[in-house]
Amino acid sequence: MKEVIESFIDQLPTLRKGFRNHLQNKQWKELGNTARMAKASVMTVGLNELAEHLQKMQMKIFKEVGFDSYPLYIEEFETVTTLAEVELTEELFKLRSTN
Repeated sequence: MKEVIESFIDQLPTLRKGFRNHLQNKQWKELGNTARMAKASVMTVGLNELAEHLQKMQMKIFKEVGFDSYPLYIEEFETVTTLAEVELTEELFKLRSTN
């Protein structure tokens, strides 16, 4: 469990930066790839609703529709993962202290 949490937390800065950069530069293919990677990452820690929303974003990108909704999906990703990061860091501390 520790490895899963550590991996998730380690990926967050890269995913957040990728989302922001690709959106700003209108790099849709790369944005879709980041959404796919983020979806897989959030699923590993049980953030299934967020994963579903990232899947919707990925499909919109693939279909080249809903451009105005992309920032909302990214904002949700950042908000939810920031909260999850706090909780998971606390859990990680507990897991480490029991060993």
